[in-house]
Amino acid sequence: MIPLLTLNCKTHGGLSGNKLEALKPGHRYEYEEVGAKKFHADWALWKAAGNRKEMIWQTPWGAGFPGWHIECSAMSLKYLNNHVDLHIGGIDLRFPHHENERAQSNPMVGGEAVSLWLHGEHLLFEGRKMSKSSGNVVLIRDLIERGIDPLALRFCFMENRYRSQMDLSWDSLKAAHSFLARLRKSFTATLTTEPILTEKVSEFVESMVDDFCIQFLQLHLVILSFNGFSFYFKLANLSFQCI
Repeated sequence: MIPLLTLNCKTHGGLSGNKLEALKPGHRYEYEEVGAKKFHADWALWKAAGNRKEMIWQTPWGAGFPGWHIECSAMSLKYLNNHVDLHIGGIDLRFPHHENERAQSNPMVGGEAVSLWLHGEHLLFEGRKMSKSSGNVVLIRDLIERGIDPLALRFCFMENRYRSQMDLSWDSLKAAHSFLARLRKSFTATLTTEPILTEKVSEFVESMVDDFCIQFLQLHLVILSFNGFSFYFKLANLSFQCI
């Protein structure tokens, strides 16, 4: 086995907040060459084939196969020109997989190989983590069979922050389905009637705009048109960064 020596990675733990000195040895159920590791948190970059007959390749060190984390580093660096702008995944991948992938990839490019890591929380269904092993995976065809608009699922997703656990249920999906039906009905009704802009509506819009703009400096005039009306928003020159 060719290991990556974790103690040589000065920034290891930067994604997960784990400290090397606090990590305890775990139990592994796969073969590791005795003595190859120098520290219990080290992992295999390359493993000897041993008795394995499939998915092995010849190397200067003999026949073998890559460690678990290598495939992600190899593919992303090759096909994304040695840099990843946004690397996403589930929260369960943050450690150890993404932490170790980062430790492998950075030395290859001489810096940070990924600009931004984004991890989504677990998706629950009626209080339990959604997984095949739990038997509670809900597919689009399941929604259709129950007469639920598939867009109701997307609407439910939009109601939750990606870093917060989301607990879906048949009740929440049915509620979203009903809301979408009412929304479509209201929208259809607006297509057959002339919009009315009363004095009170105008005053309300102006007060909201003033309240929104009062905190900004260096105001500029931007005209936005919506449904035939012109709303005047005074917006500052701002630069946004999503984190």
